[in-house]
Amino acid sequence: MKYFVIAGSLMLVFIIAYLDIFKAWLVKDSSYWEAMQIVPIVLLANLCLGIYFNLGIWYKLTDKTRYGMYLSIIGAIVTISFNLILIPKFGFMAAAWVTLAAYGTMMVLSYLLGQKHYPVPYNLKQILGYLSIAIVLSLVALSTDANYYINTILVLVFLGLIALFEKKK
Repeated sequence: MKYFVIAGSLMLVFIIAYLDIFKAWLVKDSSYWEAMQIVPIVLLANLCLGIYFNLGIWYKLTDKTRYGMYLSIIGAIVTISFNLILIPKFGFMAAAWVTLAAYGTMMVLSYLLGQKHYPVPYNLKQILGYLSIAIVLSLVALSTDANYYINTILVLVFLGLIALFEKKK
């Protein structure tokens, strides 16, 4: 899972650093560009979903797959209820945040239940460290107004940190 988080975090930083390039390259109709503000949130949400999938191995190995159903139901309840409440007030941005909340909830609950039923010694310090650094660098990249020199430095900093922390492996 650690290497999934490293790869996913690197993709998060890279995509956010060059979001304007991807926007111009992939979305030709500028009337859709307003919706690009959800991309960082949805990227992080999907990283949480990937972590949840990695964590979900415990209920498969212990033949407790019903927990997968329970976690999916909880995610669906969070998604549906908060979308019904928040989308009328805040529009499509609420849906992005709700997606992050749902996947984040599923991820945390899967970790907690997994440690109870099939403990895996994840290196949480490193995993949370990579996630935190990626989020901070992504926020900095978002605040640079598409300054590609700074954003390239941010991506290189993250790559350098990965090399530094993982050089023994």
